[in-house]
Amino acid sequence: MTHAGLAVLYGRCLETLPVEIFLQHLHKDLLIGAGLLVEIATYAMVALLVAGLVFGAPKLRNTLGGWHRGIGWFAFPLVALLPVTGLLMTLHVGKPVLPALEPGKPIALAQAIQAVPLSADGALLMARRFQADSAMVKTTSSAGERVHVVQSNGQVALTGTPGWVNLVDEGTWAGAWSGVLNLVSALALIGLTVTGLYSWLRRRPQQRRLGRVSTAQRSQVSSIDKTRATVA
Repeated sequence: MTHAGLAVLYGRCLETLPVEIFLQHLHKDLLIGAGLLVEIATYAMVALLVAGLVFGAPKLRNTLGGWHRGIGWFAFPLVALLPVTGLLMTLHVGKPVLPALEPGKPIALAQAIQAVPLSADGALLMARRFQADSAMVKTTSSAGERVHVVQSNGQVALTGTPGWVNLVDEGTWAGAWSGVLNLVSALALIGLTVTGLYSWLRRRPQQRRLGRVSTAQRSQVSSIDKTRATVA
């Protein structure tokens, strides 16, 4: 298929069945424009991972808490992979510097793809909406991955590499193997979140009962002291 034919086909697919756009927005702003909330959650997740290390070395036990602490400690580099790279991306670390983009009429994805040069061994990876009515097109070839930003007027404003942070976060730096690594990292992170929340919820009733017992003991001691004082 020619470059133009591929552009039209891909652009029409995204315009009519925007699955990739849906997933991008779900990942970046939860489909409700909550980008700031996603950034705050990223900071909070990194803080929780660091706090888990500060609490001390784990006691290896065949319990839910033991598995939670063991995975958190011994798989820390893997578990921290996605939150840390996500945090670096929010801080724009390791990303190409964008030029000033001129807003205008939103460019069609098919038009944006056609504006991007594609080598003989090149292939289209992704195209999506971007800032200021522009589009981002990602291609790959023997020279590696390239990111192109096409303005609303059809001009290519930027062509560069995605950056190592983006490659690690998306799991594309080593092909399928890096994608599997990211999947395992995400599953481990979900497991830690669920087990940590469950352990915390399970401890709350116990803490309330201990608090009531402690209050009752203090009241009893206080009553005994008052009785002794009266007798004296």
